[in-house]
Amino acid sequence: MEQSFMIRQLLARLDLPSGICLSDIETAIDTAQKTIKDHETELRTAKVTMEHALNRLKSRVRKRWPELYHGLVPFSIKLATEQAIEFETFVSSPGAYDAMQSAKQHIENLDNELLEIRRREAKQQRLLRICKNVVLEKNLPLVASSQVVQTYEKLVSMERGSLSPR
Repeated sequence: MEQSFMIRQLLARLDLPSGICLSDIETAIDTAQKTIKDHETELRTAKVTMEHALNRLKSRVRKRWPELYHGLVPFSIKLATEQAIEFETFVSSPGAYDAMQSAKQHIENLDNELLEIRRREAKQQRLLRICKNVVLEKNLPLVASSQVVQTYEKLVSMERGSLSPR
């Protein structure tokens, strides 16, 4: 009874029809896993792109203010106070900064998409596991000895119980 409720809930959350086959669920899981791999590859590429954009921006700043990288703290303070507007204008000018911001936004979007795909795949895995358990529970008495059925029922009972000692 509990399993049929969970199956209905997962089907609804995954927008799947009630007459779906196990092979359809397995295909959906395979598709999700491929999509996850593709997104992970794209995410790695986006991170490399952002790193390159950041390095280009650092290079531009080094060329414009080489003394900034010689450990001169007074110059850093001067740059952050007296020349702050000039520094901000230089850093935020079109080019490397825009590319870095674009890559950063792309990474954030990919992270969010990847999280949603992983959540969906986890729900699909759970649905598949529950369906297989239902099939096993219904068919095991038809094909196995009573001892095997009793052992299975004992395992299921233990799984549903608490892990804490009584």
